[in-house]
Amino acid sequence: MTSLYAVTPLFLLGISNICAPKSSVKPRETTFGSTFPGTVWCGPGNTAKNDSHLGPLRDVDACCRAHDKCNDVIPRFSKKYGIFNPTMSPKYNCVCDRAFHKCLMNVPKWEGRAAEFIGSLYFETKIFPNCFTNDYPKRCVDKSKNIPWRCTKYVNASKKKKNWQWKDFGGWYIDFSAR
Repeated sequence: MTSLYAVTPLFLLGISNICAPKSSVKPRETTFGSTFPGTVWCGPGNTAKNDSHLGPLRDVDACCRAHDKCNDVIPRFSKKYGIFNPTMSPKYNCVCDRAFHKCLMNVPKWEGRAAEFIGSLYFETKIFPNCFTNDYPKRCVDKSKNIPWRCTKYVNASKKKKNWQWKDFGGWYIDFSAR
């Protein structure tokens, strides 16, 4: 029998702080938590001294920095393009999230575990749809068997005009096991 448990990102970040190798790099507190160990851009907010500052996990941190710099964002509890973000975190245009996913998938192998962890937190633990896009209306035709609110297959209603809408990632997993 399979059970589904809700694990919060803060719980996972706490586990990572316990399991991370001891080093001089310590996560610094931000408004809502701390950055991922070895980074200054990955987490709620950032602890960077300036835009060119990166932590020891340089490639992963560069991915997070590029994502943080996305200029098409719906802040928490805000409305843009006629859609409302009811969550505690900002929501990004799907173009930015796809670029973030691609960047994490292409980090060097020695940073792969950090990229996989950060990607899993970002792409797989969210309940609300993850990004927004201007596209033809879509209708869900197949829901996930394990996560009832996640759609795994959409069909386009292309006869209608494009509109701004939420999009579920539905399978943007970060998996380095095949590398």
